Amino acid sequence: MSAVLAVNDAPAPAPAAPCLRVLNVLQPMPGLGKTAPAQGEVFDKLMQLRDEFARIASDGRFMDAAAREWRTLPRSWREDLLTLAGLGDDLDTLQLLAGRDWHEIPPPERGRISGVVRSAKRYLAPLVALAAKG
Repeated sequence: MSAVLAVNDAPAPAPAAPCLRVLNVLQPMPGLGKTAPAQGEVFDKLMQLRDEFARIASDGRFMDAAAREWRTLPRSWREDLLTLAGLGDDLDTLQLLAGRDWHEIPPPERGRISGVVRSAKRYLAPLVALAAKG
């Protein structure tokens, strides 16, 4: 029993101070060598993966304003905009492009569609008599 008392009478070891390390994402960790940001095809692939994972993680709720506006347009209006932009060689291609999400349309085609929309805003905004019921 005296052995038990000796163990119980011993002072408790002092608790170790918490060891917190701050991860500095701007500086590489020592010993890893120099790092460089991704460029070229690697960067493009990383951006595609980022967009894909954002779409998967948000279950389709991730959209920017342009994608949201494109989705709210009726399909017939999308087809008309694509036609005015000179896209869609035939009816099948036109319907295929009109059914795509905004980010699924290649950037050059998106630029042409945006140009048509800017032009339409300029020319259609002042029209009043043509929009009147009658």
